[in-house]
Amino acid sequence: MQEFLTFNVLGINAAGILCKIDSFENWIKEKSPAVFSIQETKVQSLGQIQSLTTDKYQLYEQIRSTNPGLGGGLCIGVNKDLPSTLIRGGGDEVE
Repeated sequence: MQEFLTFNVLGINAAGILCKIDSFENWIKEKSPAVFSIQETKVQSLGQIQSLTTDKYQLYEQIRSTNPGLGGGLCIGVNKDLPSTLIRGGGDEVE
């Protein structure tokens, strides 16, 4: 009999994550997803999405090269217990 692994994958459209970092922290603590994605992060530079909970995750971020902070942006967090690899391709139009 084959055994299957199950885990949670959560996603949110934040429309700007930095002003909601406390809610994000609570959301991650409550749900304990294996993988999460945040669309529309609207951060201006990489590494701004930090909290105590994100230490448990490998974060992969993409920000817009033109007008960062005004829109767009993506962050994917993968629990460090899971192997993951960043495969990057494209630019602002494929964030």
